[in-house]
Amino acid sequence: MIGGGGGSAGDNSGGGGAGGLIWRHSLNLSASTYAIVVGNGGNGTGAGSQASGGAQGNNSTFGSLLTALGGGFGGDSSQQPSEGGSGGGGGRYGNSGEDGTQTSNATISADSRTYGFGFDGGNGNGGSEGPGGGGGGTGAVGSNASSGTVGNGGVGNSTFVGNATSTTAFLLGTVSGTNSSNSATTGSSSGTLYIGGGGSGGTQNRGSHSGGGSGGLGGGASIGGSSNGNNGMTNTGSGGSSTTSGTGTGGSGGSGLVIVRYS
Repeated sequence: MIGGGGGSAGDNSGGGGAGGLIWRHSLNLSASTYAIVVGNGGNGTGAGSQASGGAQGNNSTFGSLLTALGGGFGGDSSQQPSEGGSGGGGGRYGNSGEDGTQTSNATISADSRTYGFGFDGGNGNGGSEGPGGGGGGTGAVGSNASSGTVGNGGVGNSTFVGNATSTTAFLLGTVSGTNSSNSATTGSSSGTLYIGGGGSGGTQNRGSHSGGGSGGLGGGASIGGSSNGNNGMTNTGSGGSSTTSGTGTGGSGGSGLVIVRYS
């Protein structure tokens, strides 16, 4: 299961973090009813409106037993990024990326932490044009931005079942996640598969900061256009991206996912 991805904003913002990922291979349950909630992705917003505009990704839950945290939103010059399952990337003027807290958040169950995955967002660059750092993924931290290079989103997880072969078999069988080109998994996908990528940061001057800008494999959004960021892929819990202008609206995070097999 994976929480909803975090959203981003315009104005040289950081990318949204992926929702936290949980792989619980076996869990003995008493006969009962267990409510399942699939977390929505956080909203893409204008700069400074992330906290009030619902940019934080929403949690996915299995009863009270497991909680996959929503991803953190990307920050900008006036708004710090937020913690989440995976942390949001920092915006311009060198804002630090935030922490991925799926493995450490004391408010969720011990199993949610022990069997969880989520990484930190990357730092923004200390300049008026950014760029912003990448949102954290479920497999790796978001990249720090630097002069000339937008922060890439952190890569999604490709080994959570135990290794890449078994994880790919699971994602292929459930038609989930993406391939190594960040295209949605299909029944005929080949190669290693991923889920839960962080979103790219942004910059108002793409010409001077032409490097980077890729979403993390697993559904993370690559840098958007001048008006809008791109959205994280649906049902991958991936982060949204920022824009290529000093204004505009960031991309929304992708919705989460809960898969249950029972016998």
